[in-house]
Amino acid sequence: MKARGQYNSRALSRERHLAVRRRSHHSSRGSLSVSPSGSDVSNPDWEAEAITAAEDFLQYKKTCSGCKCPREEHEVYHVEWVNVKERLGFKANTEPDKQNSRDRSYSEGYAWVPPGLPSYKIEQYFRNVPAAKVPKLGTAGEKYRDKQLVIQLPKQDLALTYCKHVEPAHYSSYEDFVNARNEIALDIAYAKEVTATSVCTKCKEAINTEDIAILAPKLGDQKLWHPGCFVCSCCDQLLVDLTYCVHYDQLYCERHYAEQLKPRCTACDELIFSGEYTKAMNKDWHSGHFCCWQCDESLTG
Repeated sequence: MKARGQYNSRALSRERHLAVRRRSHHSSRGSLSVSPSGSDVSNPDWEAEAITAAEDFLQYKKTCSGCKCPREEHEVYHVEWVNVKERLGFKANTEPDKQNSRDRSYSEGYAWVPPGLPSYKIEQYFRNVPAAKVPKLGTAGEKYRDKQLVIQLPKQDLALTYCKHVEPAHYSSYEDFVNARNEIALDIAYAKEVTATSVCTKCKEAINTEDIAILAPKLGDQKLWHPGCFVCSCCDQLLVDLTYCVHYDQLYCERHYAEQLKPRCTACDELIFSGEYTKAMNKDWHSGHFCCWQCDESLTG
């Protein structure tokens, strides 16, 4: 599926049904005829309204307005994000490089593979990752990776283009944050075969000669991790495609790194750069987003 404008069929169907019910409830022109399958047979505009409703839940809230589940549960992913550098906006890859990376992953039977490892070492690498999180094509592990791309690398943290609630007065603050993060904290680790016995930075267990280990350049070349131990210090999830941030010598996914420095709005999932915001129940909101979860009425008085 493509990002923006193409939706999981179940999610779109749900939004269509909601749109039909809303029109039936609020219409002042009489009742709305609905077929047994849920189709509006009296108004040709129903599908346009349904699509608008489906877009609404993506534009404002981080939860679906219909079922209230997290946005990532609707699997609105970009199928071509095989190389995480594309999502980060890194410009190092040429088009042939991107294609080679994608083809290599698919040829090995995975949605992603650690770059630079020969095929027999790729299998060894994934044997050290929990089976449910191995991104093998057509498995739960592939869906897990897709979801973690959305959760760990939220697009609204990566470029102003994807932000809807950063005011012009705070554009420079946003750009300063992004530039500083990219320079001092954000990086992509790599896997390598170790040539001498070492110790995993997380679990403190041995990493033996010829084992595959992860090295994070921002933390120097002396610290190594087992593939299954290279996780965010906050959420404890595998760092997707080895993408990490460093803060006080700790590993974080980008989402939780950003939240060490900026509050994040619970409603829209964007970082808050304004000086004024609402704080309640140990969570943060843009002042205009502190609303009832069900009816969207403001709770700020």
